[in-house]
Amino acid sequence: MDLIEKLGLNGWILAAQVVNFLLLLFILKKFLYKPILDVLKKREDKIAKSLTDADAITERLKTATKESEEIIATANRKSLATIEEANKRVEMLRQQGLEKTREEAKKILVSAKEEIESEKNKLVSEAKKELAGLVMLATKKVVGDSVDEKTNDKIVNKVVSDLK
Repeated sequence: MDLIEKLGLNGWILAAQVVNFLLLLFILKKFLYKPILDVLKKREDKIAKSLTDADAITERLKTATKESEEIIATANRKSLATIEEANKRVEMLRQQGLEKTREEAKKILVSAKEEIESEKNKLVSEAKKELAGLVMLATKKVVGDSVDEKTNDKIVNKVVSDLK
């Protein structure tokens, strides 16, 4: 104690300052540090969940892309089969030599091609709509609600054109 007085320090004031410092440290930890850590933890959890959701949406997007490719391939196979069928009909009618029947077969072939093209376009359109919905959902999940409708449309159009 004599040494502390020789340094010009009052022991009671020093003890009071130590107690005040410990009290301040406790208050800061209790009311400031812990709530800040809780907020940071919640933010970290939210970011982790967003990343997980983005990965899930990416997987769904890949699945939807594969499904649309399968739909297009199926439509192509059906169209080839239908064209082949129509060609067989035309050949059979040609062999019979009936001019009227030939004209009818040509009409059937054109109609079948139009129907196939229409069905193919319809399937591609449906696949694009589903893909656009997934892209919009992915954009909203990853970026949040801060993206306006115009920017969202631009992103969807870019992804759809990249898939072509």
